[in-house]
Amino acid sequence: MSKKYTCSAEPGCKQTFTKFTELKRHEAAHSTEAYTCTWPGCNFATLLKKSYDIHCDKHTGEQRWICPQDGCDYKTNDPSCLTRHRKTKHGYRGRLYYVYRSGEDPQWVE
Repeated sequence: MSKKYTCSAEPGCKQTFTKFTELKRHEAAHSTEAYTCTWPGCNFATLLKKSYDIHCDKHTGEQRWICPQDGCDYKTNDPSCLTRHRKTKHGYRGRLYYVYRSGEDPQWVE
């Protein structure tokens, strides 16, 4: 049997969720500090302005995330989609870090 998460952010709201992340997204809508989408029919809410801006770009069609690869004209409204594009189309490996481990040669790791 799966666990149920019940909203406790506002008295009287007893909405339940099967995923903790869905509960947290719902509870954000109860917050006075939440960024709430004003697009008709959309009930998106978040506590992070960056997430709100990315979400609003989906409605407006603005594609501010542009692939830096020469000759590639890929654009998107979501930075995670750009990263996925760069990994699948251009072999991008994400951020690499130079790590020193005691007794070993330094190496680049993801």
